[in-house]
Amino acid sequence: MEKMKGYKILVVHDIPELLDITTRTLIKAGYTVFSAVNGVECLQTLKEKKPDIMLLAIRLPDINGKDICKKVKSDPEFSSVFILLISSLKTSSDEISEGLEGGADGYIIRPDENRELIARVEAACRTVAAERGLEASDLRWKTTFDGIKDSVFVLDTAGIVIQANKSSTKLLKKTEAELLGRYCYENVHCSKYTIEGCPFVKMKKSMKRETMLFPVDEKWFEVTVDPLIDEAGVFNGAVHFISDITDRRNTEEDLLKNKLLLQSIIDNSPSLIYLINTKGEFIIGNRKLVELFKTSHTKLIGNKRNLFMPQEIVSQHRKNEIGRHRVGKECRSRWSPYH
Repeated sequence: MEKMKGYKILVVHDIPELLDITTRTLIKAGYTVFSAVNGVECLQTLKEKKPDIMLLAIRLPDINGKDICKKVKSDPEFSSVFILLISSLKTSSDEISEGLEGGADGYIIRPDENRELIARVEAACRTVAAERGLEASDLRWKTTFDGIKDSVFVLDTAGIVIQANKSSTKLLKKTEAELLGRYCYENVHCSKYTIEGCPFVKMKKSMKRETMLFPVDEKWFEVTVDPLIDEAGVFNGAVHFISDITDRRNTEEDLLKNKLLLQSIIDNSPSLIYLINTKGEFIIGNRKLVELFKTSHTKLIGNKRNLFMPQEIVSQHRKNEIGRHRVGKECRSRWSPYH
């Protein structure tokens, strides 16, 4: 019972004797208990004390219990309050049904055994604890989801957006409400139809990750779509990522330009220049080397140098080697002493 002491309960009834015995029973069981004798006092206490559970009489002198249920459950601040209707033997089934339809979570007949009262309240506490656990889990997931830097959609099996993180709203300059319920191609490409090479369409055929690159103004983006498949192997939708790869692409282009420039310098050098790995295989060879061996660059790269050089030249070359540069533990760069 110790673990239940943190729960607050509001008991609402207009019969003093029944209100008193119910309140005392719950206090004795270790709960923090508040009481009210009518609807107005109930709503006021609800705002001030913020109970976890409410035991609410169906019939009150000023406001019907059914109407209080509707009011409480429609208020986002108090919609999670667990409401147990207190009915008597004279309460009709229609009244109980109306209360449950109004949002009540259950009912209990009073007066009745206090043991049943405590059992019902303990069950309500377990329900509240489970709901709070789910809410905390949802909050953690939502916080993580919104914390992802890339734009992320969760799509249904048709490609319609059912969830979108905050980065999506920033990137696409649309509200979450504008993104949800639309096809991914409507949100991303402003198109009424699927685009050519759509990664979602390709993913549905391959059932594996598919990607696509596309430019927008001066930026480049990469779309990645991964299938969501359950344990039974059933396709349930997809996760759709949009990443801004502009910096990465610019870096790759710069590296390619530098590589081409370096290759041009090497090819136009009057000296023989080549790079081999620890197995003696050519990794790089310039035009002068290709001409000397009367071969092609394609045939040269990946083959061992003793296939092209006479053994005596290879041996002499090793003795007279004038330059060596290690790249990690894999490669050696050699500059030939002969032209």
